[in-house]
Amino acid sequence: MSNVNRKFIVFTATCAIAIAGLSGCSTTGRNIDSGAELAKVSSSASDTVVFGRFRVVRNGQEAKLGDGLVGSSARLKLVGDGQSREIVGKVGRNGEFAWVLQPGDYSVNSVAFSNRGDRNRGERIETPTNLSFTVSTDKDATYIGTITVEATLDGGYYGVGGTIDRYTVSNDCSTVCADRLAALGLAPDAVAVSLLRQEGRMAVSN
Repeated sequence: MSNVNRKFIVFTATCAIAIAGLSGCSTTGRNIDSGAELAKVSSSASDTVVFGRFRVVRNGQEAKLGDGLVGSSARLKLVGDGQSREIVGKVGRNGEFAWVLQPGDYSVNSVAFSNRGDRNRGERIETPTNLSFTVSTDKDATYIGTITVEATLDGGYYGVGGTIDRYTVSNDCSTVCADRLAALGLAPDAVAVSLLRQEGRMAVSN
């Protein structure tokens, strides 16, 4: 595993809301957990399942991710090359995600997660990224890896501040792909590995 070696200023909740208001039209990338859900949302023969995992390590502790009352919600904002509509990809239980996308190249413009803890009010943290990935043209699924965000955050009167210390991307397909494909009703060999990359170079090691 290698890191991206970048440090970003974390947006407070107020800034994130302002940016969201200026982002224009977007569509929601629903998180898919099963083959039945996949059948409902797939509308084209070229639709491809893109899956992976998102982790947040906040002040040295891994955050529990999910849409329930206990877990922190998370999402990735992405856009396809030549497309103007932003896709908000939701993250599900344990940080796992699976979305239906058309083949092609995609950029991840930002990642966001709610910052739930003992000394804050659940503000949403959103920070830009320069990651990208390619959705396969000849496989039913594309695995893009596990992206881990390590953040140092401090709560204050006006909200949360701090830094995103680094991103890392790891290839865990050998341990997770078979189970995820089976849950989605797809064949074991139906996956292409296309790990998230940064600025035209790989930000990962296998």
